[in-house]
Amino acid sequence: MMGLKLGGLLAGLLITSGAADPVPIRRGAPGQGSARGGFIGNTDAGGFGGSSNVGGGSTFGGSTYGSGAGSRPGSYGGYGGGISSTQQNGYSNWGTYNASSLPYSYGGGYTRGGSSPWAGISTQNSNPYTSAPRTGVQTRSYHLTLAECDIKPDGVVTQNAICVNGQFPGPLISANYGDTLSITVTNNLKDEGTAMHWHGFLQTNNNQNDGVPGVTQCPIAPGQSYTYTMKAELYGSSWYHTHYSAQYAGGAVGPIVVYGPYNSAYDVDVGPVMLMEWYRNNYKKNVQGLMNPLAKGGPALPTANSNLINGKMRFPCSQTKLACETASYAAFNFTSGKNHRLRLMNIGSGAVQKFSIDGHTMQVIANDYMPIKPYNTSVIALGVGQRADVIVFGSGKKGDKFWMRSNIVVCSINDGVLTEALAVIYYQGADTKTLPAAAPNQGPAASTSPMSCGNDPLTSTIPTFPIAVAKPNVTNELAISLKSNGTHMLYTMNNVSFRADFNDPLINHAFDSTLRNLPAKRNIWNLGTATEARVIIYNWNDAPHPIHLHGHNMQVLNLGMGKWDGTIVRASNPQRRDVQVMPPAASATMPSFLVLQWTANNPGVWPLHCHFAWHSSLGLVTNVVMRQNLMQTALRGAATVISPVCQQWNAFTAKGPLLSGTDSGL
Repeated sequence: MMGLKLGGLLAGLLITSGAADPVPIRRGAPGQGSARGGFIGNTDAGGFGGSSNVGGGSTFGGSTYGSGAGSRPGSYGGYGGGISSTQQNGYSNWGTYNASSLPYSYGGGYTRGGSSPWAGISTQNSNPYTSAPRTGVQTRSYHLTLAECDIKPDGVVTQNAICVNGQFPGPLISANYGDTLSITVTNNLKDEGTAMHWHGFLQTNNNQNDGVPGVTQCPIAPGQSYTYTMKAELYGSSWYHTHYSAQYAGGAVGPIVVYGPYNSAYDVDVGPVMLMEWYRNNYKKNVQGLMNPLAKGGPALPTANSNLINGKMRFPCSQTKLACETASYAAFNFTSGKNHRLRLMNIGSGAVQKFSIDGHTMQVIANDYMPIKPYNTSVIALGVGQRADVIVFGSGKKGDKFWMRSNIVVCSINDGVLTEALAVIYYQGADTKTLPAAAPNQGPAASTSPMSCGNDPLTSTIPTFPIAVAKPNVTNELAISLKSNGTHMLYTMNNVSFRADFNDPLINHAFDSTLRNLPAKRNIWNLGTATEARVIIYNWNDAPHPIHLHGHNMQVLNLGMGKWDGTIVRASNPQRRDVQVMPPAASATMPSFLVLQWTANNPGVWPLHCHFAWHSSLGLVTNVVMRQNLMQTALRGAATVISPVCQQWNAFTAKGPLLSGTDSGL
């Protein structure tokens, strides 16, 4: 059976001193294994330390991994399948039904009702952008290593996927509100660069650590490392992913939790619930098909073949001619009478997901990194990059079990075989060897309405801390179209399709004021000295677009069909988040619209792009330059930090052509 390719993973397997565990684990006592299949100190999945069997015979793809007793099929993970956990997800612990819950703060020192590291700061009384603690904060250090792996997330093998520290999804990065994160990323991929983006982080006066090759840095060359340093300026749930072509679609993703104030009490933090559509082709083949010339039948749009929750699902093997084995479902523990916090994340690359739990209502308490006034719903729609923190009351009784469902909506491209991902919720005393009785495909009904591809109504999503809309001193209109350039189909924003130059990042030109000399394909929108920016985006395309702005939270003023009439939804306190889904056009003559606004107070070059990886690959990116006049002062030393990375990358690319020239680069 296919196992994980080591590919130099050992160098990055353990996080550095002072960091939290890479995933929530239950450690065994010294010299003793833990009954739970975990990452450190276990007997079921081959732990990397703390086990009496360290150095024993566990093998992974035929190579000793310095680990414990070896993985037993079905002994680790969610509802047991016919393949081992390591074959399914590498050394990932996500989706195990006996996984430890997350604490209320980093390291677990704070308990509900006690003194918190953010004492005196609440979601109601404190501006989240200016209130991060400055005393008692710590530096949390991590080390992430990327390497190729062969995994079977749904029972069908994916060769040359990308794992982080031998795991898919990757390990947890966590900190307290106000802490500093120091994260070293090592690239052990053989023939391609990488960069890591920390989704939703403001990176105030820290543009060089945003992790976008061709914009804020050169890619990290194979065999090289780069250390990102940033402050946790907002709190809540997010994720990290590589930003190099559509690379993260191959598995280079993982969750982030920044502990901070909360606006609705809960008893148990269940942790990340990651939603992701999955493809049989690896990302390189998908990008190559996407960029196939018109003369050769292109583009071949990537088509999702499966859907996952926390990296797991059971594919119906009768529906494929590929080698297929019975895989495990992800599983979660619930306790009757308790309130459970779930951190929902769409970490996919090309699908809007609708999430629900049979027989349960969800109370939404945050969108992206922004606490909102709690409201109840039975279904939550999340575009790629979006998050929702929800509280779910344990209304089931002892022994109950229920399906958790995530459905790919009809406006997202898929082959129709497995559009609903399932996971199991087990209440205390439930038989974990059996599944819920409810049939699959009972989630949200399909709808052909363009608005069904979007998020919950803006009237429902009210930030807890109010910020009124200011008068903008720059306003722009952007039109999204999919059109031919004569040889290829490309996405454009105002008739320009973005192309990165990995050897020449935009930040360097912003420093020396040569942005105006760059070719139009770098797609730059320079705000000058403007302090408040508004953009009205019109989508003339028949696909939805989750629009993401790096380095900022956006006020979402309105969205709909046709021409915006100037109406703002709740101008005294509009929705704020870092990704907003705009629906498809209603017709060839009626576009959809999305109106966004932000305070332009963060010097740097910040991508504004669609978070469907395939759309970004086709050029759906604009780079917003903010406060260029302040960059030399605010980003002092940035050029010195990124220069060695560019030197290493230039030396690597001198050896020959790469995939990086195929698509836009983002």
